[in-house]
Amino acid sequence: YDFVNFGSCIQYFENYENLLIKITQNSKCILFSGTHLYDSTDEKFKKDIIVKQVNLLPQVYYLYFFNRQKFFEIFNNRNFSLVFENKNLTDNVNYDNFKSYLNDIQYSDFLFEKKLI
Repeated sequence: YDFVNFGSCIQYFENYENLLIKITQNSKCILFSGTHLYDSTDEKFKKDIIVKQVNLLPQVYYLYFFNRQKFFEIFNNRNFSLVFENKNLTDNVNYDNFKSYLNDIQYSDFLFEKKLI
């Protein structure tokens, strides 16, 4: 694919790593929007965490928050470079419950592009 867009959805895929490995094999640009990223030095939060989404009650959904470094590593290891990362301003997400153990939590948009060899 020339361009793949994950519009605020990758955090809901149970096997997201397998999907991303397949997508990166033949894609040139991969855009993510509305994706939860965080930083943490705590070993417990080194990869990602699963959280309960309760803003759509009575429906309850579970989703991933991704450790920025580990998530970006998937692309760095497959010859992609980060073109941009910006805060997504469409929603005002409240991260107060997580601030005591996660750093720099952000609802983000970011684009990876395959490096030319």
